[in-house]
Amino acid sequence: MKTYMSKQILIECKSLPRSGLHFLNHTLGTHLGDCFSFCERYNEPGCCKKFPCALHYFLDEARSLNLSHIRLAKSHDFALNDRVFNTSPTKRLLILKRDPIFVLTSWWELEEIVRHKELLIKYGIDPKKILYLHESALVDKAIQLIDKNFMVPSENEFRSWLNRSSRYVLGFQDKWLHRPRDPYTQVVDYEKVGAYARKLILEVMPSLKNSKALNVLPKTFTPRSDPFNVRSKKITEFLQARRSLILLHLKKKGLISASQFKKFSSETNSSNWK
Repeated sequence: MKTYMSKQILIECKSLPRSGLHFLNHTLGTHLGDCFSFCERYNEPGCCKKFPCALHYFLDEARSLNLSHIRLAKSHDFALNDRVFNTSPTKRLLILKRDPIFVLTSWWELEEIVRHKELLIKYGIDPKKILYLHESALVDKAIQLIDKNFMVPSENEFRSWLNRSSRYVLGFQDKWLHRPRDPYTQVVDYEKVGAYARKLILEVMPSLKNSKALNVLPKTFTPRSDPFNVRSKKITEFLQARRSLILLHLKKKGLISASQFKKFSSETNSSNWK
């Protein structure tokens, strides 16, 4: 019988917001169970706040027991000051990216959840809880409440957020996407997170190769056809009314291709993809 050596791998993930990180976390946790650990960084109790993650004890324990283990540490690097480190077979760098127009419109919906904090807390929903785990039941309820009690933000508030967020996206791209590549740095598009997860799971647990649950894992995502359609009806209406403003802003910043600009300028289809 062929035997496999156990592997203990730390993966430092630098992710643009709304680029598939929570799907990756959920997928690895579901299929690897105790052989997986995750640090959310921002709301994680006891996070070491270091780069790379200093809590290597999960990996140490697995190594001592000859068990495989993956530790995934999340960071959006909002301040663009995360330390760049030397990678290795056991200390890897994963960069998750997505088209900026989809990042920003999806991110704005999340921003609206935070902006409606006082409303949501009245119903026992703290936005910090949503930001921590993105549990669908809480997100869906928050969206329902926002749609019933929507508070329209000022134009200055939205434009200021759009400017700040697009500057961050540009900075993230310059720092993480344009850096020299090495064998243990991987850049993964949002649409291909499922395929990456499957490959990683099989690397540390080859015995799952014939797992029915793993084989039905989507290898690609189909993005929503119109980036201005999100789950919330009211937030969709808000974004749709500012379609031209957002597209022209992204064009000015170089964050949208000519073909995308043309397509989304005339796009009117409705979609519930998130």
